[in-house]
Amino acid sequence: MRVVPFVYCVLLTALLAGLYITRHNRLTELRIRAISLERDLRVQEAERRRLELEYMMFVSPVRLEGIARKAQYASLRQPMQDEVLTLEEP
Repeated sequence: MRVVPFVYCVLLTALLAGLYITRHNRLTELRIRAISLERDLRVQEAERRRLELEYMMFVSPVRLEGIARKAQYASLRQPMQDEVLTLEEP
């Protein structure tokens, strides 16, 4: 008669231990994934900052003035106000 409650206690303990281990493994997996995502985020932010710097250098007035002075662009000129056509959106 004492064997039946003991078996139930052992099975219940094994079930609870299994659930705990499963939950702990899932938590560990999520922590590892969070670290990986943070690393990817830092890489993407660094790339964004690099591209912003490259863009700022590209549209720099000093660079644009230097390009305007080159002989190959000497034929280009600023259009007069009456030569500019604007399109209205429907």
